[in-house]
Amino acid sequence: MTSRNISQSEYAHTGTDASHDACAHHAVKQHTVIIDGAAEQFLRSGAPRNLSVFSASSSGVEAPRQYANTSSSDVVSARQRRYRLRDGERLFTTLSRVRACGKTTIGAAVELRASGDGSRVGFGGLSTCGSVWACPVCAAKISARRRDEVAELVAHAQAEGAEVSMLTLTMRHHRGQNLEDLWDALSYGWSRLTSGRAWQQFEQQAGIIGYIKSTEITYSHVNGWHVHLHVLIVTSRSIYIPIACQRAQGRARQPYPVEYRLPKDIIAERWERALKVKGVEVIPERGGVDWDVAGDAEKLANYVTKFGDKSSASDRISAEMTLGQYKQARKNSSRTLWQVLEDAVETGDMDDIEVWQEYERISRGRRAMTWSRGLREWAGLGVEQTDEEIAEEVAGDRVVALIDADSWRTVVQSHAAELLDLLQQCGDQAAFDWLISRGIPFYRLL
Repeated sequence: MTSRNISQSEYAHTGTDASHDACAHHAVKQHTVIIDGAAEQFLRSGAPRNLSVFSASSSGVEAPRQYANTSSSDVVSARQRRYRLRDGERLFTTLSRVRACGKTTIGAAVELRASGDGSRVGFGGLSTCGSVWACPVCAAKISARRRDEVAELVAHAQAEGAEVSMLTLTMRHHRGQNLEDLWDALSYGWSRLTSGRAWQQFEQQAGIIGYIKSTEITYSHVNGWHVHLHVLIVTSRSIYIPIACQRAQGRARQPYPVEYRLPKDIIAERWERALKVKGVEVIPERGGVDWDVAGDAEKLANYVTKFGDKSSASDRISAEMTLGQYKQARKNSSRTLWQVLEDAVETGDMDDIEVWQEYERISRGRRAMTWSRGLREWAGLGVEQTDEEIAEEVAGDRVVALIDADSWRTVVQSHAAELLDLLQQCGDQAAFDWLISRGIPFYRLL
């Protein structure tokens, strides 16, 4: 071990909320710090030389009192809940990328990063899975980006005088049907619905500019899997205006009379016919179709990007992870898959774990959201990023600290999200204190 004297001067806090008692500003006095073998090797291996090196022996620096109880606080942030859920999922996930996500380093050191104003924080140099279906951390990041894009689309459509509506397509289901068959039937039904000359003619008559399709899945022990589609549709005319339709001629070549039908009824007929090919039925009294106009851009964006949650896109995971009182009651009711995951992590229930693993296996490789051709260009949004590209993006334009790969394991065990929350709420110095109090070596750019 190597001992070095390092004077750590007082720093101004970035993004500090002065009203937050836990972020009271204080100076850290000069300490004799212990640099362990891993840290020393990191320095010798070519780390940037403009670093100030910090660490503390287990008997050295005492945890600052104002940060000591952060992890045991009754108020756990949405970020911490997502990170802890991902940590619990590692025990039974079938996906190696999810097991490695946020845990495995891809370089010599992990970067603790923040934006100039402290509003955005994150880690760099870590493996990410990019799974919008199976990773609560990546899913939150991806859906937040998708939500912003959908909100931009809706705002543009309304500015152009177009109508924005939400089409929901469902099908009958029951316990005992497997997820793969239901999902395949849903995908086939959509493909049949939106293909052929009849669909092209319908698009023109209904004034369809484009659409965004997203898939939602819920599960209950009583009724099994429920897979359905939400489709945000942009049209140049009202969906409540009937369309002139004329069926094909019969053998006598006598033309059928012209009929005027609502777009919703035309969709319902085509949807039911498509599903029957796969042996799936719609719910008779509803026809499996709900199509209405919704005017609020933010609500529409939240709804279409929720990916299996009943809350808004930004809060979709955290709202489903509140602890306690309703867990038992919801067991036999319809649950989002995030609720299933949470129950599996908290209780270790094998039925829930099997449901989750089936969901992981079947959802892998499927797209959660699809834009129709030309719609992004119409809205001026440009080329769409993949889920993986969004997940890999590093938050913040400056490096607050570097943590070597060996020490990163201790950060993970000490709840990495807590460090991010402290950095975002209280600034750099609070993050340094958090690391020092836990005896974690880190390197700060001078």
